[in-house]
Amino acid sequence: MERIPVVLDVDTGTDDAGALLLAATASSLELVAALATWGNCARDQALRNTLVMLEAAGREAVPAHPGCEGPSGPAPVPCEPEAVMGRDGLGDAAIEGPRGGARGRGKVEAAAAALVRLAQASPGELTLVALAPLTTVAAALDLDPGLPARLHHLVVMGGAVQVGGNCTAAAEANIGHDPLAAEKVVTAFGAPGALASGRRPCLVPLDVTLRSPLTMDELAALQASPLAGAQVLFRVWKAIWPTGWLETGREGVWPAHDLLATWCVMDPSLCDWVTAPLLIDTGGSAAWGATVVDRRSTVRGESGAAWQIAMRVDADRYRAAVRGWLAGDC
Repeated sequence: MERIPVVLDVDTGTDDAGALLLAATASSLELVAALATWGNCARDQALRNTLVMLEAAGREAVPAHPGCEGPSGPAPVPCEPEAVMGRDGLGDAAIEGPRGGARGRGKVEAAAAALVRLAQASPGELTLVALAPLTTVAAALDLDPGLPARLHHLVVMGGAVQVGGNCTAAAEANIGHDPLAAEKVVTAFGAPGALASGRRPCLVPLDVTLRSPLTMDELAALQASPLAGAQVLFRVWKAIWPTGWLETGREGVWPAHDLLATWCVMDPSLCDWVTAPLLIDTGGSAAWGATVVDRRSTVRGESGAAWQIAMRVDADRYRAAVRGWLAGDC
């Protein structure tokens, strides 16, 4: 089976940590690089956490590049991520490392420049999985406006279409943290034929991530997993598992938003998708940072920034697949 080369843009917190472990261990993914952006925690903390997970998974050779440190412009006042991520972004689970320090591995190259370089070196091959505020991706577009045509695919975890936000009443955190950057990315990548593959970019919003939370069965599978790095991730997820109630209103479950988005790179059939125009509210209103999807006619997407947007998910099949991965079958 041919492996899919991916670059992950993360703000490593707790769900990013799971996405990193998946990208580092799944047989169908080839993790080329990680970009560490502000969001769930400060940029340097996100970089440290990213290196921790790569090291735990035995993937020290994968480069991690420091991304942007804050939004590119005005943004809604976000919620405090410490409530669900802990002060260190990893649930305050006392995770040590990485060995050699947060920037102790080779030459440090800024994430936006690294993304441009990697895309130019492998035109039409890389899939970018954006799991953080889109500030760094927008900065890469500033460096190279032709970036979409150099990438095979783009999958973004972000937005809320028919559900409320988790950053404000209307905005999901990755979009709400930097609506101007999100608008730039949505417009550039959503243009017809923008990506080298000719595919539409994909948005994985709260509509599906909140409907497919992991259960105690998946947490138990993580504890028993033979995968390198699984025990580090288990310590993190065990520490923050009770916070799942804050987003789902249910006990014993936890929405691993970024894990589902990364899984959609391997198996997009887990979700039902609509192709429609996508806009970001940047106007400073009560809906500031909201993702606005015009579903009146998918035909309209041909003349504007249209994306594929996940609206439904087969949660049972997804959770079974996660358990299989954790058992070493993926």
